[in-house]
Amino acid sequence: MDEQFASIRATLASLTTPPPAPPPAKPSAQPTPKPTPPPRAPPKVSAPVPKAPKPTSVPTPSPSYASATRKPGPPLQMRPSLIVTWKHTDEMAPLAIRHSPSAVCAHLNAVLTSSTPQVTLSAARWTKNNNLVVTAGPDTTAHQLNSAATFISDTLSSFLSTSADTPLPVSAKENVRWSHLLINNIPTGVSATRGAYSPQECQDTLARDNPVYRSLRLARLPSWVKHPDGYAAGSSSSLVMTFEDPSGVALQDLLAHGSLFAFGQEGHLRRWKQRPCAKASPPSNSDGPSKPT
Repeated sequence: MDEQFASIRATLASLTTPPPAPPPAKPSAQPTPKPTPPPRAPPKVSAPVPKAPKPTSVPTPSPSYASATRKPGPPLQMRPSLIVTWKHTDEMAPLAIRHSPSAVCAHLNAVLTSSTPQVTLSAARWTKNNNLVVTAGPDTTAHQLNSAATFISDTLSSFLSTSADTPLPVSAKENVRWSHLLINNIPTGVSATRGAYSPQECQDTLARDNPVYRSLRLARLPSWVKHPDGYAAGSSSSLVMTFEDPSGVALQDLLAHGSLFAFGQEGHLRRWKQRPCAKASPPSNSDGPSKPT
């Protein structure tokens, strides 16, 4: 009996015991392949920056002989000159001869050589008003030329005439450079009881209120750009100044100054330019508005 129970227990134990685990598999000789990494984006290639060309050296030209030998000298001065005028009428026009400038200059120099050799002329020219301008030579001073003005006018009186028995009425005087200047925005003074300020009144107020104005050598009194009768009551207008200015310095100084005072008001200055309008033209200086004629 006991033996039968022992065999049954052994059979039951064999049925409940798990089977032994299989032996571990041996590693194969070939290695396991590694996973392939994702493809990388191609690197960006920047365009090559072009190199700036090397500046080529330009050879400096050698100075010319004239520039190398030129030396700075004193500023050029304007030559003195005379303006020769003659009162011609329709009856006298056929009696006048308009010789060429070179012929006039040669004739005067020939005559001056025997009488006043210290005076020579370099040029002559006719103006638009049919007057004559003679320019002194390089060694002739303004005083010497002005001293010979009467002799020059007497010589031209017969030289420009077609008849030796009928000399022309010729006169010569110093040719002076003039400058014109406008004074804008000046009260005209016109009211119900009076007209525009007179040139003398304009002169008095400008000289009283402007020290720089007193030093000018006026050719004439200041004048309005329009006829005084054409201004309305309470209006303002422009005055024209005409003054001697041989070197042009006085005009530049006044323009730099900027303004002048008249009749209790400030007037601004600007250069005057003649226009072909009779109403806007000041009294004309026949041969020297802004430069020698």
